[in-house]
Amino acid sequence: MEFIRATGVKATTFYVYNGAALGQQYRGWSPEALRSNRELGTQSNPKVWVMREFENSEKNGLGQPLPKGRARFYRRDDADGRLEFTGENLIDHTPKNETVRLYTGDAFDIVGERKRTD
Repeated sequence: MEFIRATGVKATTFYVYNGAALGQQYRGWSPEALRSNRELGTQSNPKVWVMREFENSEKNGLGQPLPKGRARFYRRDDADGRLEFTGENLIDHTPKNETVRLYTGDAFDIVGERKRTD
């Protein structure tokens, strides 16, 4: 069931890269033990997160309490004008005039590489 639909909401897209591929073998380790492990970070995680951030304000086309649920992002294609789905995730209950920041998937055209130099 759709509760709110808004168009023209300005959302900033940014990318987050966490280069260390921390596998299951590091579950339960303390931060001190992780920092002193010489093998930590020798494997690289190539995934880059796509994040979206927007203000829940009247000026940005919203400005009302947002219910907990799925937020979907679309953009209009420059070539043919059709809407393209660009990502989604769940948001928590969000009061008016608050900033919403959420992960909308992994970038498919950007990869990261971590290099250990010392």
